[in-house]
Amino acid sequence: MVDLVPKIVDEQGNPISDEALLEWLKSGGNSLKKIEKRIQENCEYITESVLELFFAKLYSEKNMYSVILLINKVDLVDKLVSNGYITLSDYSDVEGYAEYKFDSMIKNLKRACLELEIEDFSVHTICAKSADDLRPIFSELFKKGAKYV
Repeated sequence: MVDLVPKIVDEQGNPISDEALLEWLKSGGNSLKKIEKRIQENCEYITESVLELFFAKLYSEKNMYSVILLINKVDLVDKLVSNGYITLSDYSDVEGYAEYKFDSMIKNLKRACLELEIEDFSVHTICAKSADDLRPIFSELFKKGAKYV
């Protein structure tokens, strides 16, 4: 899972609310730069080398049938767009923007899946707090997992 917006914590180390996070994004007039910085952090952390190590340690034909990349916090970016704080005119929607920005990571994951003959790879843009976003993903995972039990 990667996200479009960083996690900000309060003085006690607890994540701030989405409303406070949205206000932080709006402040200073550089909302898009804050989002782009978070995307860059994710891409620098989850590199092709890191993915190779991940799959080398965790992959076996018996325990990995599906790989899913979840791009989280699209709801917050969508609110920024809807309220005019940022524009994504080169993209049809926030989901298209998110998938474009994570394109190199998506390609690296697809390549790893092809090399390991993992046929099921998907990308979902979500709000992890939304049951409507998560329910279909978990439902599909349970169906796929049942095939291998």
